[in-house]
Amino acid sequence: MIIPIYASILTFILIYLSLSVVKLRIKHKVSLGDGGHDDLHRAIRAHGNFVETALWGIFMLFLLEYQDANVFVLHGLGVLLVAGRVLHLQAIKSGNLTLRTGGMVATLTVFAVAALYNLYLAFTFGV
Repeated sequence: MIIPIYASILTFILIYLSLSVVKLRIKHKVSLGDGGHDDLHRAIRAHGNFVETALWGIFMLFLLEYQDANVFVLHGLGVLLVAGRVLHLQAIKSGNLTLRTGGMVATLTVFAVAALYNLYLAFTFGV
């Protein structure tokens, strides 16, 4: 089993992002929304975007592993997904558009390759 490695790494990143939001909510005394605080808004979006994309990426990789995909492809996509998510969260926190673009390109590349490879495996060996 390969995907649990990347799911676990992404979970630790999610915990970090969640605690970052909690810390800022306490600092600004805001329980819902961002209260107009840019740092809290960025932390909330970094957390939300991570959940929206990391979960889908892991799901797609799980489907590949379930279909006995190539181990090297799984590791490559797993590393690229983690790297893309880390770049993106750093970009949201810093406002660096270049990092944000790189993070999304990496993540969307994982989505596209995983989707195509899943279809290939499904139609070649499963249908």
